[in-house]
Amino acid sequence: GIAEAAAEAASGAASAANAAPGAASATVEAPFFFEVVAAEGLEVAAVPAYQRRLPLATAVVAAAGGDSPGTLATASVGRQHQPELFEAWLPDPQLLQSVSRTAFEVSWKAGAGGPASASPRLVLRGANIVTVDGQVPPRSGDGLPLSPGTEVGFPYSAGGEGDFVCFLRLRFIAASDVGSGSPASAAAAGDTMPLPKSLPERAAASRPAAAAAAPWTLRCVHAEGLPSEELAALAPDVRDLAVAVGGASPTVMGRQHQQRKFDALLARSPGCLSFISRAHMQIEAASDGLRVTNLSLNPVYIDREPLSKGSARLLSSDQVLSFARLECSAHVLFLSFRVLGPGTA
Repeated sequence: GIAEAAAEAASGAASAANAAPGAASATVEAPFFFEVVAAEGLEVAAVPAYQRRLPLATAVVAAAGGDSPGTLATASVGRQHQPELFEAWLPDPQLLQSVSRTAFEVSWKAGAGGPASASPRLVLRGANIVTVDGQVPPRSGDGLPLSPGTEVGFPYSAGGEGDFVCFLRLRFIAASDVGSGSPASAAAAGDTMPLPKSLPERAAASRPAAAAAAPWTLRCVHAEGLPSEELAALAPDVRDLAVAVGGASPTVMGRQHQQRKFDALLARSPGCLSFISRAHMQIEAASDGLRVTNLSLNPVYIDREPLSKGSARLLSSDQVLSFARLECSAHVLFLSFRVLGPGTA
């Protein structure tokens, strides 16, 4: 979009301004990389290690001074620079478009030795924000420091400080920390290694099946305009939402994530869809209940009590979670789900 193009034009100008007079482009062996921690719809544990890694490979190094300590190297990250990786991690095209073409840049002192002396830093470049351990980096200046273990997140939408839910999380790692398995030498040839669009079927079939805990279930018990007998006759995958205990990432409920479900439940009241945000709430399952966090300015109700944006509540069996719309300055509950504990659905 226009905003992203403007942001990335500014990115190019900033990169040019940072380069020393007479600077030349060169490819250096990547001392750092990012490893995917979690991505919506991706079973990270099933992905081979080399396919999880995004090496910081293509860099700009000042020609005067060569690769001596203190020489600045910069690598860009985004769907323009590592398209195969982002497409493999984010099969949902809407989420993929939420990653800017140049999302951010990482700079470090080339040839400085260990991670601490290299002083890596991240500067935001795209129109879509990213977070560094929950903080949004600036689009200019020195950015935010990175150290091994720092997490960079791609949030669904901007929230208040510390109020971000991310659809993609990456961990910053020094290549020296992974021994002989480091991707640094392979990365020197380009931005990334090409990735398959999906895992081979035989690899998935060879994984031993893990004993999964029974999920909690949110079952629709009220949908405005839909008679109770028609609601009860809906297919379980439309009426119910299963939330796994100990999932790799929280379940996000909203139009972007369960569009088919909401379209079917509100077929008689389509106007209510506008009161459901794209990412409306985050739901995490534990042994003692469902923890629900409201991510939206649109209302959420627990039983008959409102849950404000950014607030969280632990729900137990038989409590009711509802979406609401505004009518004559009052909230009307138009869609409700009852909490069913593991094994009771």
